[in-house]
Amino acid sequence: MLPIACLRLLVPLLGLAFVATTSARAETGNARYAGSLIGLHIGEASAEGRIEPAHYKVDLSAHLTGVASWIAHVKMALVSSGLIRRGAVLPTAYATTSANADCAS
Repeated sequence: MLPIACLRLLVPLLGLAFVATTSARAETGNARYAGSLIGLHIGEASAEGRIEPAHYKVDLSAHLTGVASWIAHVKMALVSSGLIRRGAVLPTAYATTSANADCAS
């Protein structure tokens, strides 16, 4: 479930690509997210994107915090880059890295 949630975080940054296609300069966007479940802090994510007229790069990282980190240490990083042609985002590279450690033992 965590990877899908992280991929959803990329959407706002990729939306900047459409703004960049009408501009001749580079645009940079940063976002920070915090997640909670029944009022308890369980995770954080941050995203950074750089959109230029012809290409883009987006970096995203996420990890469990608070009470969720008592159960498992989960970290994830996603990177995507690609081209922008005629208003369309064309991914050329994508990488995912994750780590998980059980804290119960």
